[in-house]
Amino acid sequence: MPTCAGNAATGQAEQAKVIDMTELDMEKKIIVAMSIPSLPAGTHVRTFKITPRAVNAHAYVNAALRLNLADDFTVGDNPKLLFGGLGAHFISATTTEKYLVGKKISDTSVIQEAARLLAEEAKPVVDPHQGSVEYRHSLVQTLFYKAVVGILKDQVDVRVRSAGSKIIRGLNSGQQNFDANADTWPMGQAIPKVESLIQVAGEAEFADDVPLLPGELHGQFVQTKQANATITGVDASMAIALPGVVDFVTAEDIPGTNNYFSFDVLGPTQPDPVFATERSLYHGQPVGLLVAKERELPRTGELPRTGELPRTGELPRTGELPRTGELPRT
Repeated sequence: MPTCAGNAATGQAEQAKVIDMTELDMEKKIIVAMSIPSLPAGTHVRTFKITPRAVNAHAYVNAALRLNLADDFTVGDNPKLLFGGLGAHFISATTTEKYLVGKKISDTSVIQEAARLLAEEAKPVVDPHQGSVEYRHSLVQTLFYKAVVGILKDQVDVRVRSAGSKIIRGLNSGQQNFDANADTWPMGQAIPKVESLIQVAGEAEFADDVPLLPGELHGQFVQTKQANATITGVDASMAIALPGVVDFVTAEDIPGTNNYFSFDVLGPTQPDPVFATERSLYHGQPVGLLVAKERELPRTGELPRTGELPRTGELPRTGELPRTGELPRT
């Protein structure tokens, strides 16, 4: 299955196999087309993505299953049972794939044995972001069963037939009614959100949608590692020495007041400092902003060192640059 990528540097199109895409250097390249060959007769494909919600969520487990079946539901060569979300070292259920070759998926005993093999070889790793191990382990067997029932359709008992059906949801709609107070009108009048139309139309422009401008800089907050601690000093010398780093901004560089609320618009407010100075109010409070020419700093670099003295008097270790090294745009 080749993928066509346009090279902005050369102006030429390049082709690569999907399986090689993870190793392909995509610098100044975009994917412009993907060629998907037609599948031979008898090929059945089922895909699943189990997520906490319908959109904008990583999958607990995703699966893609492909079976080449004869008219009597006998599995042909090279079946594929692929799963994601179980760990970096497990993708294909090869043991179960080999077992299924030459067997009929309409045979209940075959499916039971295949499910048992799946449970043995598909063992999710512990990952707090991906749901419990037990839940993801059960999803592997459940999705395999759902795929088989969906392929067999009316060949299975009517009591379990719905397990293979796809959930089809119609167009959602909603309505709200507001009771207006005639004594205070137009105060409290219901009006549409100003940005709602461009947001639902996909026309709203966000920070990452804006092209980089010449000379644009990137910044990353340097944060405290201790809450309720005395800040004994900030050493930015090693960070500033890194190639591409422009400056390190602290409270001393603010020409006005080191406070997000420079005047009381809504009456007296509690101080909310932009950068911590003498004491950290909470873990992760910014003490400064590292400014650089590129979004990604060298991985060998270090963030400015902050000396934080907690109540125990123990001086914690300094923070290092996160593995991604990516700086948000400013």
